[in-house]
Amino acid sequence: MRKAAVAAIIIFGLLAGCGTYGDQARHDSWIGKTEASLLSSWGGPDRVLESGAVKYLTYDIRNFYGDTIGNRTVQINTMTGRVILITRN
Repeated sequence: MRKAAVAAIIIFGLLAGCGTYGDQARHDSWIGKTEASLLSSWGGPDRVLESGAVKYLTYDIRNFYGDTIGNRTVQINTMTGRVILITRN
């Protein structure tokens, strides 16, 4: 029984790691794309903040029940209108 529990934890950890890598690779594919193409694909953000030459678009991540469980923040260079970074919290 204990070996099965340890094996399940290891497998779950490996699968969770794969999901994180997939998210990061998907986010990285947006670097350099235009803000217009991001908005066309992702829709309007939940919050927008502009500071200096950077615009921050924040998208809430919600669970099945509609509760906010995290967010993704996209940084846009306001001079070029292109995505420079995406972070997930």
